[in-house]
Amino acid sequence: MKVAGSDVDLGDVSMLSPCDIFVRVSTSSGAPIPGAVVVTSHFIPSQGVTDRRGRIRIPGRNRTETLRVSAGGFLDTWHDVEVPERVRRIETPVVLVRPARLLVRAVGRDGRPVPVLVPERDDLTARASGPGEIVLTSVPPGPLSLVLKDREGRSATLRTTLREGEIRVETVTLE
Repeated sequence: MKVAGSDVDLGDVSMLSPCDIFVRVSTSSGAPIPGAVVVTSHFIPSQGVTDRRGRIRIPGRNRTETLRVSAGGFLDTWHDVEVPERVRRIETPVVLVRPARLLVRAVGRDGRPVPVLVPERDDLTARASGPGEIVLTSVPPGPLSLVLKDREGRSATLRTTLREGEIRVETVTLE
């Protein structure tokens, strides 16, 4: 290579060969999810949609990729893929889970509804749905701890564990 008119030895340059990534997107019970959107987020982003068997081929990608996978009715997920050297093809399963939904009713000691502030959390979608009621959607299954407060400073902590796709109603008493 010439730099400022002089030859410069850059040494040996080698490039890694690209790798095809085969992704299979399924539910937690193993059923394929057709129409799931798979987006790569490395150097040059690309996207595609899974076929009727929940499969997609991502051709000629880098040795490391982060995939964002989404489908209607499921929680989005990010999946890291690392391809060993000399491997030209890799298969990676991705499992999407259905969100839980939760209606929380806040009451005072007298049992009457108490208007509460809508909790602001990045991992939940929450909105007020009526006097003393909050609806949480897109809740990941598993343990949940949520602090609810009213304008007077009273609070209650809800601790529960939700299953995939579950719809539940919980009542908390603010003190």
